[in-house]
Amino acid sequence: MRIWGAGGRVAILRVCDCCRLAAAHLGGVLRFCLIFLVCTTSLCAADPVAFDRVTVPPMKTKAFASRFTLTTGEFQRSETGFQTTYEVRVVPWFFFRERGNITIYVSDEDVARLAAGETIEFDGNALTRKNKPRRVDGRAEPLDAASGNITVHIQADKRDLTFHGTYRFAKAPPAN
Repeated sequence: MRIWGAGGRVAILRVCDCCRLAAAHLGGVLRFCLIFLVCTTSLCAADPVAFDRVTVPPMKTKAFASRFTLTTGEFQRSETGFQTTYEVRVVPWFFFRERGNITIYVSDEDVARLAAGETIEFDGNALTRKNKPRRVDGRAEPLDAASGNITVHIQADKRDLTFHGTYRFAKAPPAN
């Protein structure tokens, strides 16, 4: 939404849908006041529990004269955090490829902190298809309420691999 400011400058505000509908029928200063008031209250705050999916594009790192690519499926909300499948590919050592399930332990409070712009630390675990456990930890730094940068450390056979990438929260599609 564009609002004309002093000196003819245009300020672009990001507003939520409920504010956009309410402000569509009002004009000028009243519209600005309403949007500001409603968006700064809890009525329009992002509901962190509503974020039940997370997408993370493939992440790459180099170590031990090899290139590692971590690819995850879409993380789904569970009772303890977020879960999905993963695959690590190793170039040129293709036979070291690994697949399994990964769980990141993130509470509703942590998701709310991310949505509020705070950095969080997380931990988790992974279990390969050969039932080898992997320790997982990391850090998420939000860029906005629904996305940010992520660093993931995976300890595999006494080696620590560090991957850097991005994440994006998504809400569940509406039920039909």
